[in-house]
Amino acid sequence: MPRKSNQRIFKPDNRFIFNMAIKDGKYKEVLKNTKISGVPKPYPDELFSSWISRTATNLFMQAPSFVNIYFPEYKNWFFNRDVDIRVDEEIIENFSRRTGIDKNLLAKTSLKNYEGYLSEKINPNTRNNLISTIKIKGTYAKLPGLKCCPLCLKEQEYFRKEWRLTFYPVCVKHKTFLLDRCPNCGEPLTIFKRKHDIEHFNCWNCGFVFKDAEPEFVNPKSKGISLIYRLFKILNQGYFKFGNRYYYSLAFFPVVKKIAKLIYLNGKIFNDGLFREMELNDVLIKKPKSNIMEETISVKEAYVVFSTVSEILKSEQMLDKFVKENKITHSLLVRDMLDIPYWYQQVISKHYNKKYSPPYEEIENIVKWMSRNDIPVSFKTVSEISGYVLERRKRPDLIELIN
Repeated sequence: MPRKSNQRIFKPDNRFIFNMAIKDGKYKEVLKNTKISGVPKPYPDELFSSWISRTATNLFMQAPSFVNIYFPEYKNWFFNRDVDIRVDEEIIENFSRRTGIDKNLLAKTSLKNYEGYLSEKINPNTRNNLISTIKIKGTYAKLPGLKCCPLCLKEQEYFRKEWRLTFYPVCVKHKTFLLDRCPNCGEPLTIFKRKHDIEHFNCWNCGFVFKDAEPEFVNPKSKGISLIYRLFKILNQGYFKFGNRYYYSLAFFPVVKKIAKLIYLNGKIFNDGLFREMELNDVLIKKPKSNIMEETISVKEAYVVFSTVSEILKSEQMLDKFVKENKITHSLLVRDMLDIPYWYQQVISKHYNKKYSPPYEEIENIVKWMSRNDIPVSFKTVSEISGYVLERRKRPDLIELIN
């Protein structure tokens, strides 16, 4: 007789709880108020969408059905936007109360956790700087903003938060390019829906199991892995060193995006490091369909662009060389930048003799952010946070605001 497999058969929405919730109104009322058992703890670096999908799988459900049944207050709308950004304190509190998972653990699964490090504000209602866009239609992703490393999934099957970062297109551990589409049918990765009888994360369209994908390794001669890791390290530690001074990461990533857009959107940019990485990894930067980099840049394009940016921003000399070689105008260097960090302005102003003093409104926004985060406000601390050198004698207009 053939040996019986010990593997659990996963048939979402085909179990007792699902059937009873649909057919029995009384039982449905019980479910929406009961404490949910069998809920796994989120990993420290796990995305909320990954955790809720694993939870639903444990209960033999698709993620949307799990939310509709146990959290009917969110029925039919919870997944129609980017859930990794939209989860707020109220939602976290609700899921924590019902699942028994510590709310601090759940809060860490949200991309809003990057507030104050990547951007001042992570907005659930619009695109966010350097967070790849997924653009949900129904419960399916229409853009390849969600990425994964198949080798990481084989080790521990959950989706990492850093895989949503536009500047993180590779796995620094396994030195592979991240996967952003199903290798079998080409659909963008979606983890809320999966094929019946497949327990592992798989393509909603064809059922391909993501961890079984063939990894594509970065050229071993490439320097890009360490340069990409440098960006990720700055984000995690919350500060960076430029010259002999340290600045908060909040003053770093707007410049990362600015330089990245200059390279990605302008096909005439000259840089030895960029050409080296393009040749080593067989990458050609195509003319983008739109100016929204977070939506259009491919994994390999992101690798060569952001590794080049990381190298350029290692020192004042490298940034100075980049500006000179490409004869980039001052207006192009600051275009679309609402807040221009002092350290960046210092470098580019040398070429154009244009002094920069941040306007009152800019400093006011920084002070408001500091107050919300319980950071003491003084000329010294505001200078450290903003990257601008602010002196009482030179900026008397700020004395009342800062004191």
